[in-house]
Amino acid sequence: MIKNIFKKLKNRTGKYEEVLFENLTVGTVTLDKTYLDKENIIREFIKNPNKRFGTVGEQGEYFEKFIATVFELAGYKVSLTPLQDKGIDIFVENKKKKYLIQCKNYNVTSQKVKLVGESEVREFNGVTKEGEKILITTSYFTGYVKYEEFKNITFVDRSGIPSLLKEIVPEIYNKYEKECKKNFSGEICETCNKGVLVNKRKTDKIVLLGCSNFPNCKNMIKKVKSNISNEKNLK
Repeated sequence: MIKNIFKKLKNRTGKYEEVLFENLTVGTVTLDKTYLDKENIIREFIKNPNKRFGTVGEQGEYFEKFIATVFELAGYKVSLTPLQDKGIDIFVENKKKKYLIQCKNYNVTSQKVKLVGESEVREFNGVTKEGEKILITTSYFTGYVKYEEFKNITFVDRSGIPSLLKEIVPEIYNKYEKECKKNFSGEICETCNKGVLVNKRKTDKIVLLGCSNFPNCKNMIKKVKSNISNEKNLK
């Protein structure tokens, strides 16, 4: 499904190397060309998507710059919104299409992983500005999110980010395919085969995992750390 959706986002020329760089604007601060070296920004995020920051703002900006640069590299005109974005983080457009993108950067290595829930989706769905909506997260969507109720939104979770890269910047994806497959994959829940196991609670002694597809799937797995190299699974 993601592949078919992103085909319409792909730059038809496929010659992203020839696209002229246009500075991205974050509020009133213009980020210069040297800082926003396109491939370096994308490469850094691909290799370290779980990078931690001191503030929520920095955490969000890290992901937003990555997504913005991906689209710009594909030939789109891109602008980032100020912090008070009212539901939209990035505006992306070309001569034919305009997209409204919201980014949710939630670290999947956290002690308790935050997922994108129904309330966040409904808030984004309520945005009245003109354009096709895309909701992208480094985490996953909960089972409370009923995709069929939000047909005007394209959903991209962590596992869908490589598909986005492959479709609109295939040269970059091919160059970092190994890192994409390693860093954006998750442990699929064996009970429902739909959700991904994420941390519900994590301490020095145990890791409690739950399915992201909750409440549709209530699978829980407890891992007890007997030592650094040996873990015992308790279901």
